[in-house]
Amino acid sequence: MKFPITLFAAALCAAAPLASRADISWIIKPAASGSGRMQLFTSRADKPRPRTILIDAPKNEKQFKSMRFRDSSNGFTGAGINTNGVAVAFSGAGPTTDKALKLKKGQRPYNATYAIDQILRHGKTAKQSVDMLRKAAREGLFPYSMIFLVVDPGQALIFEVSPRHQATYTLGLSYAVYSNVWKLPGMEDASGRTPKNLSAGAQREWVAKTGIMRARQGDRKVSVAEAIAVSRLNAADMKREDITSAPSSKNSIDAYLFEIDPKHPAVLSCVYAALGPQRHTVYLPIPLGAMDELPDGLAAGEYAAIGDGIAKKSAPDTPVSGEIIEFERGLHQEFNDIRFKAAQLIDENKTDEAKSLLVDTLRRQYQEVLKFMQEHK
Repeated sequence: MKFPITLFAAALCAAAPLASRADISWIIKPAASGSGRMQLFTSRADKPRPRTILIDAPKNEKQFKSMRFRDSSNGFTGAGINTNGVAVAFSGAGPTTDKALKLKKGQRPYNATYAIDQILRHGKTAKQSVDMLRKAAREGLFPYSMIFLVVDPGQALIFEVSPRHQATYTLGLSYAVYSNVWKLPGMEDASGRTPKNLSAGAQREWVAKTGIMRARQGDRKVSVAEAIAVSRLNAADMKREDITSAPSSKNSIDAYLFEIDPKHPAVLSCVYAALGPQRHTVYLPIPLGAMDELPDGLAAGEYAAIGDGIAKKSAPDTPVSGEIIEFERGLHQEFNDIRFKAAQLIDENKTDEAKSLLVDTLRRQYQEVLKFMQEHK
């Protein structure tokens, strides 16, 4: 049976996983980053779902390989990075104001997963990626309100869109924080969010901004460790009765910190991944240069399942384990030492050796992290 294209679009929109939204996302630009690399953070709040890592190979010479973090129960993809060092995070979704999209032949609606797919397959830069989304918005292809944070090694853009409006901002400040709150001119009313949603998002943003500003005191740079510490803040940490929502909550299920290398983005860029509630889960560094040979268990969601088990036994206000922080510090220091050696190999035209070094390091560190997490769950 053939359905009219408008009904098909409406069905697709209805099936879009609005609940699988980013709980909070932020950007820290290179000038404010401890490593001098662009940082993009995103985390998700939802009921526990099976999470996997998808490596998407190019279908032709005009496409780019990418690493994506997805919900394998429904195919939802909320974040990813490609070999150009273009990374994207989806932050928030609101209800549609249209019953159905009027699509032309060959068009399809841009839900969050499809928008991210197009960015990662075709994005050469952050600006060019957002330009693709803007074109789709002008053609009326967005079924509901969404926010995307898109970065490359040197530039960061925010794109807010609804079925009838769009707005783009090129980030000039040192950092920006988003938590399902529309901010750009003309977009707040178009989002369809309720005061309760906006209040919770504003509180999460305030907590994250407070943490980042503390890390920036004296014009200091924000290290990866400090950004991770901010991601683990919960409402109880703030010791204020009026704060009930924060980056880490009882509903947190995973978190990703993208760090994009400006010189060798396809190899030395990294995703620090907490495949479980970030307050009680180790952030594992996954270099882009190792994505062709990810450990099977990591790609299939083995780590995420352990993280979920820890979440069930840990109260939301349980203090962050000093053992996790200490273990993570050593893990990340070793990774950065290895990444420095890999950079030297690339400069000596030994890229294959650099990738092998990164693969070996990831495999070993993954097993170390699994052992640590299983012992502390």
